[in-house]
Amino acid sequence: REDQGVVDVPLRDEWVSGRRAVARADEAQKPARTRWRVEKRYADAALLEVALDTGRQHQIRVHLAHIGLPILGDRVYGRRNEASRTGPQRPMLHARRLGFAHPVTGERVEVESPPPADLSRVLARLRPPTPRVSALMTDRSAARPDPAPGAGSRRESGPKRARGNGPRRKAGSKRRTRPKGRTSPRGSRGD
Repeated sequence: REDQGVVDVPLRDEWVSGRRAVARADEAQKPARTRWRVEKRYADAALLEVALDTGRQHQIRVHLAHIGLPILGDRVYGRRNEASRTGPQRPMLHARRLGFAHPVTGERVEVESPPPADLSRVLARLRPPTPRVSALMTDRSAARPDPAPGAGSRRESGPKRARGNGPRRKAGSKRRTRPKGRTSPRGSRGD
């Protein structure tokens, strides 16, 4: 995955079901541009530095979710299974540095703030990437040229499967379920 990028995608001007979203061509929209850079990688996450060129409500959350980098702990725009009772209880966003022109004097104002305790605890619990995984990712990207447009591998073209959905089953096969009233695979009858 890239180490930095720019999301230059307009946001929908209206709220729908309590959410903002990337605008479709036929919707009222506002321009939005977000720059991001990886500061540190972890096994299943990354610490990003994000800079806004525009200031739309929920812009960071919507843009990063749109490119597949949802905010950890974000119950609205993030991955549902990561925003559980055992994970962060809020989106792990922190404004380390803010800068703006003073509305009266026009003078540049900049303020900085250290990370809050809950964010520091979450970062301390994240696992560092394993050297083997990092090497495999590097080796694969160096050994394989970018595919031609529209020429994806079999894995890329197949359906996406979220983590934690259980074992893969053949298409059309039914999931085995236990009869009602049974609490274990063997049941209470001792069979």
